[in-house]
Amino acid sequence: MKRVIRRGVFETNSSSTHSLSYSVAEDIDGNEGFTFECKTPAARLLMIKAQVNHILEDLKYARKPHDYIVLVKTYYEVCVELYCERQGVDPEALEDHLCDFAINTFYSGSSCADIHFREYFKEIYHAKNCELCESFFEEGALMDCDCLYGNVKLFIQNFLADGRDRDSMRKKAEEMLYGPNDFVCTEFYSGVYLVNTRASY
Repeated sequence: MKRVIRRGVFETNSSSTHSLSYSVAEDIDGNEGFTFECKTPAARLLMIKAQVNHILEDLKYARKPHDYIVLVKTYYEVCVELYCERQGVDPEALEDHLCDFAINTFYSGSSCADIHFREYFKEIYHAKNCELCESFFEEGALMDCDCLYGNVKLFIQNFLADGRDRDSMRKKAEEMLYGPNDFVCTEFYSGVYLVNTRASY
């Protein structure tokens, strides 16, 4: 997939949209297709992190957000613990591990394997905004998001439906990272043109 990262550039593609669903690609394929799917645990973990960052941005403007922030961060910690255990990854090296994965998959075909890109990736990995999510899509910065996980209540409903204790979170993390469904991402450019690459990561 071609990657273009345009930092500090004013863009007017306000009719571009992307969406995210948690299902099998065949269920939503039909006649429309899809842009990419996150099938591997690494790709799924990055997509979960992207949604966590999105939620943390929204919570900056919420009243009494502390409990939600702790809940969302704890869920991601549980996902990381499970992923590192199952994949044999040192938690201290996780960012480099995910950066290598992203360079070889989401960002392949671009000149982003240098130190500057690594610094940028780590910056957006920790940013409380949508940059990490947006960077995975073909056309770069998108102005309209039609995801199921756009606010904290929907995030909790979809990611923490089994409960808010760590055991329940681990059960949900197991499903999200290793279960039969995956994250299916769809992008429309200029509101009408489907970026129909059907890439699998």
